[in-house]
Amino acid sequence: MNVHLDAILHPGRVVAVAILLGVVWSTLVEGCTQIEIMAPSGELVVANAVEADDKITGVGMTYSVTPRGVQHGGNPSSCMSFTTKYGENCVGCPPTAIPNLYFSPSALLWYVNVEVNHTLTSCRYSLAQGSFGGMSEVGLSINEHTLDLAVFQTPDPSMPTLCKDDLQSWILGMHSTVAEVIAGLQSVRVVGSRGNQYGVQDTTGASIVIEFVKGELRIHNNSVGSDNTGIGIMTNDPTWDWHLQNVNNYVSLQPTWAGGNNAGIRRVVPNESTYPWATNAYDSDRPMISEPIGHGYNLGHLPGDGSPPARFIRSFSLRGYAMQNAPP
Repeated sequence: MNVHLDAILHPGRVVAVAILLGVVWSTLVEGCTQIEIMAPSGELVVANAVEADDKITGVGMTYSVTPRGVQHGGNPSSCMSFTTKYGENCVGCPPTAIPNLYFSPSALLWYVNVEVNHTLTSCRYSLAQGSFGGMSEVGLSINEHTLDLAVFQTPDPSMPTLCKDDLQSWILGMHSTVAEVIAGLQSVRVVGSRGNQYGVQDTTGASIVIEFVKGELRIHNNSVGSDNTGIGIMTNDPTWDWHLQNVNNYVSLQPTWAGGNNAGIRRVVPNESTYPWATNAYDSDRPMISEPIGHGYNLGHLPGDGSPPARFIRSFSLRGYAMQNAPP
């Protein structure tokens, strides 16, 4: 396995997780975008946009609460069973409603770090069944994203087998920090069908991406840190490390006006009657080339489609430029 532990733990206080139940980009989309920002107060804000399915029939979202001390797993019998130490709440939609799954653009739900003392239902659903995120009573949170390339582990007789559908409740109900989750994943084999990756955060500001690639566990450090200099972005396919390398293909993007880019080759247009305008529209100077004639050229080449690579680049760049020009 590959575990990237450098500087995973960062100071902070409370994890606030927002899920924006949102836009259907195109037919049959299962896409999510997670963006993290460390607030000046030391609170890690995790926004998660969810785009899913191809239906136009809306269904109500469910908010599910499970107390501590509830047994999970054991179904099928090859899955390990466990009794949770921490209460958890999760958000999703009823499994019976999945054939008509659609997320209302107006819905905005916040996970709240509360003492859980009653049960509505459990969080034992994968994204295909209904649940795609949650938070425990101690502030550990998880977001579940589609990763079609994912291939989970195979059983090992010497280790407990944790079924993928129980992974969310196992993480939230049995661990209090990201460090504990990383250690716990070394002691189990996570098995299941393809299709998911996971973002996990805690109250210290630590954040990781959990992926299963070619049957191996991969854990990536996704923390933004107290000064917001880390990554803090997750979308979907391909794998998270691929997206990081892809960022280097967009180095031409910049946060400021593009006017100075070509100062060395700028030229005054010859004073000829056939030229369409004799002076600039905004002053009496002679027109010049190469010079921007409008705004937004600094973001030229910024992808605008709904694909996971485009969403990663767009989220990484626009968040960074916004915070650079107007820090929180």
